[in-house]
Parts: sequence; structure tokens; C-alpha cells
Amino acid sequence: MSSELVYGLFTPECFDVFFTQHDFLNEVCLKLFISKVLSIAIMVGSLIIKVPQILKIYPSGNVAGLSGAMFVLETIGYTIVGAYSFRQAFPFSTYGENVFMILQNWLIVFLVYYYRKAIGAKFIIGSVLYFAGTVAMLNGSLVTVEIMAALQMSTIPIFAASRLPQIWQNFRNGHTGKLALITVFLAWAGSCARTFTTLQEVDDQLVLIGYLSGMALNGVLLLQIMWYWSATNKALAAAEQKRRQ
Repeated sequence: MSSELVYGLFTPECFDVFFTQHDFLNEVCLKLFISKVLSIAIMVGSLIIKVPQILKIYPSGNVAGLSGAMFVLETIGYTIVGAYSFRQAFPFSTYGENVFMILQNWLIVFLVYYYRKAIGAKFIIGSVLYFAGTVAMLNGSLVTVEIMAALQMSTIPIFAASRLPQIWQNFRNGHTGKLALITVFLAWAGSCARTFTTLQEVDDQLVLIGYLSGMALNGVLLLQIMWYWSATNKALAAAEQKRRQ
């Protein structure tokens, strides 16, 4: 099928199938259409996916129960996925949300380290190395395709490692602290949707495995938030009362 899209949603062939032949139940074209709609929804949602988490941190200055390592590793993982997809010339609609989540994650990382009074030489050096690495990954003369494939494969343990400290911290604390339900739910829903769009539009098992692992681990965090809901409210109320004393 042609790679050119009509109205950003239909291939020319599927546009003809739907609006000339009126075959609205064509399985191939229907899946592609749903995939494009989901991709657009994910892109739009990614613009604000981390905003609830930011709003739970910034007004209160409280980062209780949050794992800084989770957000750092998330940012690295999103960057690798975005750079790999860019280098593979995948449609931007299949990975663009990574760009928006990187920007929001950087703000969260800054807030977490700022409120923990941990912004120092290590933070600055780490930031410089991150930006240098990002530029290198986007440059084909610096990082080969083979290395990018290896980095993409590494996102599976990276995303696992980003979630596991938070999952363990939730279990150890018996509550989920300032972890935002809406952000975690949207991340889980986005992983589910991305799994579908990857199956339809991107023939790459590395990318698919990454989204499947993300779907599973985000699902665990979502279940923890619901399981510890009452305990979390009590813990946050106690922390707020202690802060005011």
C-alpha cells in the first residue's frame, strides 16, 4: 500500500475502499484506520500525560513515595525509543509521544531532585552526558544502526528497571505516595494502544516487545495504586499534618 495518507488517516487504497466502494468493514483498512486514530489520540494524550504527576509535586513541594530512578530511567528509555524510531524512518505518529514525554519527564526529574536538595555536580554531569548521548544517537555517523538496535533492545530492561524500584518502594511503604493515578493509567492505556499500532504499522519485534513489557509493568503500578488507595490517603494526610507542625 502507498505510504501517502489522505487526511492523515487513510492510505489512498483504503480511502477508495471506504468512500468509493463503501466497504466499511474491510478488515485490513479498518485496522489501519483504528491504528491511525489511536496514534493521534496517543500523541495528543502525551502532551499532558505527565501533567497530573507534575501538579501533585509542584504545589506541595512533596515528593514522598516517588522513585527518582524511575523517572531518570524512563527518560533514557523514551530517548532511545525515539532516536531508534527516527533512525528507522518510522512514521512520526508511531513514536512521537516519546518526544513530549521526554520533556515532561525532565521537569519531573528536576522537581524530584530539587525538592530533595540533590541538584549538584552529579546531576549536572549526568544531564550533560544525557544530551551528548542523545545527539550521538541521532547522528548515523556516530552511532551505527547495529548499535541502535542493541540500544533499542536495552530499553526492555531499562523500562523494567525504571518501574521495579517504584513497584518495590510502593510494596515496602505499603502505599503509593505522590504517584498520580491519572498519569499511570494513561501510561498503561498508551502502552496497550501502542502495542496495537505497532502490530499494524511497524514490523519490528524489538519495538513490540518494549511496548508489551511497558504494558505489563504499568499494569502492576496501576493495580498497586488501587490496592493501596486507602493506605495512601492516610499516609499523605499524616505527612501533611507533620509538615504543618
